Amino acid sequence: MMGLLPMPGGALLSAPILERAGEGVDRILKSAINNWFRHVFILIYPLSPALIAAVKISSLDIYVAILFLLPGFILALVLGQVFFLRRIEGSVNYQKRFSLFGLLTPILIIITAPVIDFSLKRTIHLGSYATLLGVLVGLLLAFKFKTRTVDLFSTLKEASPWNFSLILIGMFIYLHIFQRSPARDLMGTIPLPPLTLSVVAGFSLGFLTGRVQLPASIILPVYLTSVPKITPPVFALIYIAIFFGYITSPVHPCLIVTCEFFKVLVRDLLKMLLPPVLIIFILSTIISFLL
Repeated sequence: MMGLLPMPGGALLSAPILERAGEGVDRILKSAINNWFRHVFILIYPLSPALIAAVKISSLDIYVAILFLLPGFILALVLGQVFFLRRIEGSVNYQKRFSLFGLLTPILIIITAPVIDFSLKRTIHLGSYATLLGVLVGLLLAFKFKTRTVDLFSTLKEASPWNFSLILIGMFIYLHIFQRSPARDLMGTIPLPPLTLSVVAGFSLGFLTGRVQLPASIILPVYLTSVPKITPPVFALIYIAIFFGYITSPVHPCLIVTCEFFKVLVRDLLKMLLPPVLIIFILSTIISFLL
């Protein structure tokens, strides 16, 4: 559910919940779960800006594209269970009895941001201001329905938001440097079939940029130069490769803020994420040869 909040570094919102519920669980494992399950639903989220832009480039219907993305989504859920969730033992110590209202309230707060973001972007074209307004409204609702007193200044001091702001600034500086480099042109010289090249290059660009929309805006038009049109299965294959390169990118804000929160090294988190991501990448590459 936290993955549906359209903001960079949004894994920072789910991290405290995992920290509280996963008491005694290895910090690297919690980091992997936080990063993985923060993103898998975004793969098929119809309001994802990256997915909307990618299907537009490919001239596809977004819900047809989602239908072909579903196998990758299901595979990601299964791999998340096999490599991460099954390693957790014990139970959560609940402080009070289950309350349906208590569950629906935070869900309402969480979905408010994407609903407002989507509505304002599509009606009055507010762009990134729509995201800001959505998050602010969600924050106001959180204060409205809070069940305990919150000292905002103490919370801000404890959260150290300046650390994460500097991280994001660094990410965007790197992204602009990459865009001005010859890396995208060099990838076109790799001697592979067009679809396989798109999968490999898409994964590589997702990993190098920590983005989905930028690699998609490069790879999909390049692939279109070799074929009349992009079919839904081909689109899904390329998009999945880009997406899982992005999830494991060391310049991906969510990965960095997750490591910062749980106090783990980036290389340790990457080692844990590597096996399921390699499975997806290898399968995508093999299928690209077959297609």
